[in-house]
Amino acid sequence: MRRIRPSGNSDPNFDPDAVSPEAARRTLVGQGIVVGVVASIGLLVSSSGKFDNASPPGFADAAAKKDAKSKAYLDGLKEREALLAERTAAAKAAGVASKAPPKPWEK
Repeated sequence: MRRIRPSGNSDPNFDPDAVSPEAARRTLVGQGIVVGVVASIGLLVSSSGKFDNASPPGFADAAAKKDAKSKAYLDGLKEREALLAERTAAAKAAGVASKAPPKPWEK
């Protein structure tokens, strides 16, 4: 049966204790260079200031639009409440009793 993901080294004769110090040093130096390059690119990009999550581009405009929309909605609610209060006051002044529709269990 063939394994899909072999574990360990593909060379069955590999002895980790027999690795030459020069090969281990070259591997570590190579890995250090790669990690250093990737880290420096990451620092360069993050220090550019273009990826600041605190103030992304257009955030102030979007926040202003959202606030204006919320204010308009709340103003509309206040107008409707005032209109309903006027209607209720006018109905009471005219002597019209506002009767709620019957509940299903009261029919």
